Amino acid sequence: MTLNTYINRHRLLFDREPLPVGHEERFFRKRARQSGFRRRQLLGIAASLTFLLLASLTVWIFRTDAPGAHFAMSRERRIEAKMLQAYQNEINIIEQQLKHYASEIPPSDWEQIESTIEFLAQNRDLLSETLPPETPFPLRRAALEEYYSRNLSGMQQIADLLSQNL
Repeated sequence: MTLNTYINRHRLLFDREPLPVGHEERFFRKRARQSGFRRRQLLGIAASLTFLLLASLTVWIFRTDAPGAHFAMSRERRIEAKMLQAYQNEINIIEQQLKHYASEIPPSDWEQIESTIEFLAQNRDLLSETLPPETPFPLRRAALEEYYSRNLSGMQQIADLLSQNL
């Protein structure tokens, strides 16, 4: 039963005696104090929630292993990722060329070539991981370009030698 229902059912009990003088002023003062207290509580809760939200968002953004960290990837990291992808694409192309020659190569030689291909394909980002994060991007980019170009050159030399000898 709600308060309004109770009052409506028992209206006669409330109307029998006159209310004390000044009851309305006391009621409104008490109501004003309560609403002010509630407003301050709500503002405090809202401020706390805002602080927690901003703090957790800040921590999430600056974590490197955060899910979706790639959205906050810097320009340099995007360039580095594109370089790595281009390198991997080139490795895959040369690998396909080399596999074309596989049937014409003695098995012992092919095992050695295959292990080299696998090493280069699996360790494609080895240098990227070993460079200190504070390395300036121009230096980092030059080192990665040199690393990738040397590996690709070696793979291409193997492919060229095989094509000449077969």
